[in-house]
Amino acid sequence: MTKPRNELIFVNLISAIHRKALQIVKYKLKDYDIDVGQIFLLWYIHHNDSISQEQVAQNFHLDKATVSKNVKRLMRLGYLKKTVNPKDLREHQLS
Repeated sequence: MTKPRNELIFVNLISAIHRKALQIVKYKLKDYDIDVGQIFLLWYIHHNDSISQEQVAQNFHLDKATVSKNVKRLMRLGYLKKTVNPKDLREHQLS
């Protein structure tokens, strides 16, 4: 079954808006040396203070290595810090 023409136009319009929005965000983030994926991580961590890397990986459905790489980069740039969880010394909290 094919989609009605109006629905295809609407889907194409939404797709074009999404692509343009990503272009604008990428342009705005250029001066901060971070990308779109990292801004989502920062936003999530900001709104879920003291969350662990493992929790971030689970909630974003990413592997631990990907989250670790991005966290290290954001820490190096000074956007994130890691502290030891006082309740579980094996875990680090992001803020």
